[in-house]
Amino acid sequence: MLRFPRKRTGRARQDLARLMLCAGSVIAMLVMSPVASADVAQAGRCVGLTCGSPGDPAYVPEAHGLVPALSGLDQVAAQKQSGFYDIPAPVYDGSVPPRVVVYLAASGQSEDMPASVRELPAVTDLQLGAGWDRSGGTLVVIDRGLRYVAPAQTATASRRSPKARAANGVPIHGCQDRYFCQYGAQDFLGGILTWYGPTWYGTGWHNLGGEWNNITSSMVNHRDNGDSLMADGFEGGGTRYCAQQHSEDSRLENNPIGDNAASSVALLPSTDDRC
Repeated sequence: MLRFPRKRTGRARQDLARLMLCAGSVIAMLVMSPVASADVAQAGRCVGLTCGSPGDPAYVPEAHGLVPALSGLDQVAAQKQSGFYDIPAPVYDGSVPPRVVVYLAASGQSEDMPASVRELPAVTDLQLGAGWDRSGGTLVVIDRGLRYVAPAQTATASRRSPKARAANGVPIHGCQDRYFCQYGAQDFLGGILTWYGPTWYGTGWHNLGGEWNNITSSMVNHRDNGDSLMADGFEGGGTRYCAQQHSEDSRLENNPIGDNAASSVALLPSTDDRC
């Protein structure tokens, strides 16, 4: 005798419906959540002032929370009020730049900087006359070892010899020892994107995003612990430029990488001459 399956009871139908709903939710999350996918792709180095945790010297508690969202470093530098801002990462790993929180020390407002930001290497190493004037300069602190000085403030470096030094012994181009510095204009002028060697060396290739993609026109590598590389493609692809430790180049147009072409950077970890 043939037996046909009984119709599902109301309870069974409800359980099946819940199962299908859960499966559908998971599929929807996988298909419709590009932010989550981007986070997975960004499994490399954390950039921004929200990195670290309580007790970590690089932890900035004031950076956690809702902050104004802007389009990039230039828009942050144009703000009149110091504070924390959210922008697409100017330096990032992976294929999509994440959003990061940075701090703006607006012109004449450096004393408003929270102690947690002031104590980061990117700030403590700054000296008067080294590319940032506290009374009138505009500084953006990107993370503990990455900072940006707005173009209008670096123009005072004029076109003096790169070997010239200010009264306090700091090179006139404003790139201090242990740092790798990229300039937005030739002859060490324009905005400066500055990498702290001890924080960034040996961390691999990092892509340049926003207005710093394809903008570097001169560079200074004052690191003590290795050469630095730039490439005109992402992740180190394309033509590369190798900067020996303690070297300077006021015009990249005379090199294979060319002017305004850098798209990624890597700070090599050893003292060996790789160039």
